[in-house]
Amino acid sequence: MRPMTTDSTPPPAPDRPPGQARGTLDAIRASLRWLAGEGVSPLADLRVAVGGLFSRRNLGWLFTLAVLAYLLSGVYVVDPGEAAVVRRFGAVVEPRAAPGLHYRLP
Repeated sequence: MRPMTTDSTPPPAPDRPPGQARGTLDAIRASLRWLAGEGVSPLADLRVAVGGLFSRRNLGWLFTLAVLAYLLSGVYVVDPGEAAVVRRFGAVVEPRAAPGLHYRLP
């Protein structure tokens, strides 16, 4: 059996890497210099990170994905035991939609 000690000192806290605080302060100083009108914009890193996203090849995929999402937004479901009325600009287009999966142009 181990003897009980009355030492209530907490365990030592892990040390912070010496460059962490300095890096944070440098980032704050760079942002303040940018707000004052001098230095490099903090958005420059963001532009570099997403610069390749809007290439010609990726724009084709983004356009295709947007068109597909738009077309799929016209799918609707009428559950059994429910009645649905399809309206367009307030006018009744289909007075009673049958239960099941339906599609309408968005």
